[in-house]
Amino acid sequence: MWDGRANIEGGSPSNTLAAVAVGPDPARFFAMFEKDPPPIPLVPSPGDTTYYVDLSGGSDGLEGTSPESAWQSLEKLNGIEFRPGDVILLKAGCTFAGGLHPHGSGAAGNPIVIDRYGDGPDPVVAGGGGVENSIRLHNQHHWEIRNLTVTNTDGGDWTDAGRALRRAIHVTAEDAGDLDHIHLQNLEIRDVRGMYRFSGHETNGGIICRVTGSSTPTRFVDLRIEDCVFRTRSIDRYPVVVTSSWRNDPACEVVCIRSSTGSSMPTATGEPPAPTAT
Repeated sequence: MWDGRANIEGGSPSNTLAAVAVGPDPARFFAMFEKDPPPIPLVPSPGDTTYYVDLSGGSDGLEGTSPESAWQSLEKLNGIEFRPGDVILLKAGCTFAGGLHPHGSGAAGNPIVIDRYGDGPDPVVAGGGGVENSIRLHNQHHWEIRNLTVTNTDGGDWTDAGRALRRAIHVTAEDAGDLDHIHLQNLEIRDVRGMYRFSGHETNGGIICRVTGSSTPTRFVDLRIEDCVFRTRSIDRYPVVVTSSWRNDPACEVVCIRSSTGSSMPTATGEPPAPTAT
């Protein structure tokens, strides 16, 4: 008599159990193992399309192309390969938990835009301390992100114990040549809790833009951080960093930073003050 117990062994610790069926009939007992789970393919956008995201009234099963058929989550956006002319609108007054890591690039004169729609306060992208970056772009170009509040804190205390790298917005370029037209405009950056000091070449902060790599000279061209407000007393460690690991090549051809801070910056040598959203 089958007692309902089964021992299942994989070929190696890296194997992933993909499927199993267990029952009293030995012919129905099987298991499949894969070395790595298959990647989830991105859904391509046709381009020149406006997408709406509404936390309270949307659904990821809808088309997303009107306020009445809005999507609901950042996860839905992360599964799309956006194309030139696409516009992503987050509903005002909503707080979207998790990380926004969209894919794809725009084109000259036809960028991809993330913005808000509706009445009320700017929508919030809240990493909640559970993701390294609340908004992430990597080797992407022709993006405009504006009219959002971005945070990344779990609400814990300000001691170093148990803290990891956390950023509000992280834009990176690695062995990608010239990456044109990254515009970050009218953003409020606050409540970023993480490692107060450097970890290798990485650092915490509000908006961190980094050029890395070793095979292809790479730089940002027309990187703009404009009309942003940084609540610096609630940000570990820097409000804004633009840096390059290339020895003699510039990190940017054009960089424009016109922003304001909401309070004084904590010093690197002393204890940071308690976070505040003032």
